[in-house]
Amino acid sequence: MQKFIVWRWYSVSLVVLLLDQWSKWLVVGHFSQGEFYPVLPMMHIALTYNHGIAFSWFDSSALWVRQLLSLVSIAIVAFLVYVQNTTAHRHWCVQLALACMIGGALGNILDKITVGYVVDFIDIYYGNWHFATFNIADAAISVGGALFAYDACLARPTKSAL
Repeated sequence: MQKFIVWRWYSVSLVVLLLDQWSKWLVVGHFSQGEFYPVLPMMHIALTYNHGIAFSWFDSSALWVRQLLSLVSIAIVAFLVYVQNTTAHRHWCVQLALACMIGGALGNILDKITVGYVVDFIDIYYGNWHFATFNIADAAISVGGALFAYDACLARPTKSAL
């Protein structure tokens, strides 16, 4: 039964990874860089290429810096897999958070390895203000972080001092 539970969370990571790669494939196949398409009020599809890390940090850094950051990302995924395998599986919120973050990180790492950059395409804006363009992998990583915060702050009752 324990192996089934572990693989259930790995399958969540796989679904995140596949959705991320499929959405990037669709956008790259139908849009040119700089082109945008309104989807919802305050949301465009806008193809961009991120050669750096989150929020395009280190975008103009030397190749070796970007490669080092990719290796750090791989090490972080390995650590998250370790944590997932050693965390009690009854803590579904933590397991889901880890699965989302692993799948998202793998999606962005796969981009870096295969094409040398991460494909971003979700542009959220208000008036002239635009949030950093992101993708499904980034959203999954953010959802995972939010689930961790929820679990840490709200999900488990605290022991009283009495």
